[in-house]
Amino acid sequence: MKWSFREYLRDVEAVARGLLALGVSPGAAVAVMGFNSPEWFLADLGAVFAGCVSVGIYPTNGPEATRHVVEHSGAEVLVVEGAKELDKIMPYRDQLVGVKAVVQYLGTSGHLTKIEFSTFHPTNIAGVHLVTGLF
Repeated sequence: MKWSFREYLRDVEAVARGLLALGVSPGAAVAVMGFNSPEWFLADLGAVFAGCVSVGIYPTNGPEATRHVVEHSGAEVLVVEGAKELDKIMPYRDQLVGVKAVVQYLGTSGHLTKIEFSTFHPTNIAGVHLVTGLF
């Protein structure tokens, strides 16, 4: 996949707008959990462009370590690569009262209750799944 700097900026700004539409507060944390990929970097920089702090979570973290990072960072939005990462946080959803939304950028999940937000990454045909009604 190739991007020009202009296209990359466009995609980062699209992510920033999406995060703002989810209601992130200025200066809030956005946690990003996944392996290195274009989507990971778009989420990371999108958080910064939205005036937030990006918090990286190692995808190799276990569920308790993942919960700890999300809780102690005060993350309002959690961006995860796929169902495997989402499954690590689901047991703790009732404890993470500050999380407004979870965005999954690859694949699908049995936890999904609504699919939207498909412009998160314009080059991803499958779009992005916003997990709603979970937090």
